[in-house]
Amino acid sequence: MRRLVLIFAVLLCVPTLKAQVADYDKLSEYLRELDSFDLSTKLEEADFIIDSANERGMGLEVAMRVYEHFRNSLLMGDENVAVHVADRWILPLCSDCCSLADSTLAQIRNYADFNRESLLGMKAPLLPEAGLDGFVAGKLNLIFFYDLDCAKCRLEIPQLEAMMAKHKELSLNAFYTGTDMSAWAAFRKERFIGARHFCDPDNASDYIRKYSVTATPRMFLIDSEGILAGRMLDCESLEELLKQRKNAEKKAVSQLFNELVTMRGNEAKEALEYVIDNYILCDGSPFDTAEDSLMVIGFAQIQKDLLSRARPGSRMPGTRVKGSLNGGRERTFRLDRISRGRGKVVIVFHTEGCGECTAQLEAAKSLKQNIFTINMDRIEKHSPKTFRRLMDSFDLSVLPFLIECDENGLITRRYVDLINQN
Repeated sequence: MRRLVLIFAVLLCVPTLKAQVADYDKLSEYLRELDSFDLSTKLEEADFIIDSANERGMGLEVAMRVYEHFRNSLLMGDENVAVHVADRWILPLCSDCCSLADSTLAQIRNYADFNRESLLGMKAPLLPEAGLDGFVAGKLNLIFFYDLDCAKCRLEIPQLEAMMAKHKELSLNAFYTGTDMSAWAAFRKERFIGARHFCDPDNASDYIRKYSVTATPRMFLIDSEGILAGRMLDCESLEELLKQRKNAEKKAVSQLFNELVTMRGNEAKEALEYVIDNYILCDGSPFDTAEDSLMVIGFAQIQKDLLSRARPGSRMPGTRVKGSLNGGRERTFRLDRISRGRGKVVIVFHTEGCGECTAQLEAAKSLKQNIFTINMDRIEKHSPKTFRRLMDSFDLSVLPFLIECDENGLITRRYVDLINQN
């Protein structure tokens, strides 16, 4: 990509008008190719193109073409590039002398001023003078600017109400831009029930500039962190954006969930339970299809059940089981009494032929603490009932499983790692 940009910059220096026109066509083609790239790449490449041209005295001409491309783009987020090019290149290059017409320069300055504070990825501006001094926590917030005399608004309002009923993760901030307070009061009694309503007839909050409300309707999506995640939306594009965000969230959560399932250690298991409780088995979970129930939710419920067993602070079960205490011969102990008079005891459930089990057992030999080892293969073979009780009492889905109890038989730690313990 960079090599192609450099070719453009060199070709733009060809002195003939015919060559310049041809090369500007190539520049336009290249900018169109950038449409499929992410925002950071677009910003980086725009700077590189203009900087290369500026070194050859063509900076303003190229900056204008880059600006116009992203200014006229229908892709959400390209406004970021247009404002960036205006602020970093066009306006500074025109600060002393400029070949642009005054009207053109004024339009660029106004475009930057009216978009600079409401770009994607920015903290959404608050409007405390209008009463909007914060957003609803834990929700995706919408700001919908509308006018009761706007025909397009009247078409959009019932669609938006239907979307709000469908998407419980949304909170609506309805902002009336008109001045007819009686009409607004009547509207609030019938429409957008449950929404937060705002109005600023004197524009004391400067909402027109901050959110570029040069026409209505205007709709913005703000994420749970207060960051602008969508701008200049209609109901159709909002629905598509919510779908994209949902799919991206499902993909990220699934990847993290599957990674945590395979990880050992208490911290990983705590993180796993947090992901299950807050992203999978919760209200507003993105996993809401039949396929999700089969592929993700069912597995998460199994993991949740395993994590619920033998929690710290609970008592060890009174199951009698045969094992080896501190390397001695195998004897039968009650698990809730094994630590009496001995202090803390780490119980190691292991299996034969397992490399990690062997490593943990070797680490146990070198530690000056009480270790009780239980060979699950032998338990399953010689005492199936005991095997089932242990499987029901502990998370033995992956071995080895190490758990620590105190002298009173209370569980103090689980998913212990004797190799990497601090």
